Amino acid sequence: MRTSYLLYCLGLLCVLGCPTSTTVVDCGDGGSYSEDDVGRYCSYIVVRGGFTCPPALANAVPVGTGMVCTDLREPTPERLPPTACEGLDDPRCGTASRACAGPTRETEYLSCSPGFPDPAFPPGEWTRDLLDVDTELALEDGDRLVVGTQPDGSLGASVAMRTEGAGFVCSFIEIAAIGSDGSEVQTIIGSALTSRSDAGPGGSRYVFTFGVPGLGPTVVRVSFLGISGALQVWERELELICE
Repeated sequence: MRTSYLLYCLGLLCVLGCPTSTTVVDCGDGGSYSEDDVGRYCSYIVVRGGFTCPPALANAVPVGTGMVCTDLREPTPERLPPTACEGLDDPRCGTASRACAGPTRETEYLSCSPGFPDPAFPPGEWTRDLLDVDTELALEDGDRLVVGTQPDGSLGASVAMRTEGAGFVCSFIEIAAIGSDGSEVQTIIGSALTSRSDAGPGGSRYVFTFGVPGLGPTVVRVSFLGISGALQVWERELELICE
């Protein structure tokens, strides 16, 4: 009778929450297996119609163009470990395990959409420096840039830029962040004026916030397309960190 009671209690404990099985799962073609202390994962960079998860990992998490199958309860892209996110193109993937709790700054610029106005003479110009938002120091290759969390849960970072001259010209701005593994996140800032009407000869300061694929060495590429069709590109290789 005592043995039956113990077995009943053990069964009840398992219903409430048994440790995750450590049996390795065959992920099949295109799948990559990983595990941690709380779950097992099959990651697929690309999935097509009719895709189903392995029976042992029945909880599917859409991640970018791919999928992660897991035995986690109520999984989300943010709760997945970095090992399960390798090669996947969703910047939200794995962010909960990173210590980037601080929020990102808001983008600050003056939009000139929906159309490009004629430039004022002499037109303002973007300086070639990408600036640290807090220190105002120019960022050079190898410098560190602090990463934060955007409102949607993905990782992001911010840089500041200045203009020279009080005139204005409209540019379409896009920022690409390219990780060391080739993963890339593109952020469209939009059409921005190089100066404000109240700016003095020293021009104006703007803040651009953009998505990043993760931490570590990352190329930050800021592109400006002017009304003449001329393309200007500013690029720095920075070390993205959390604080």
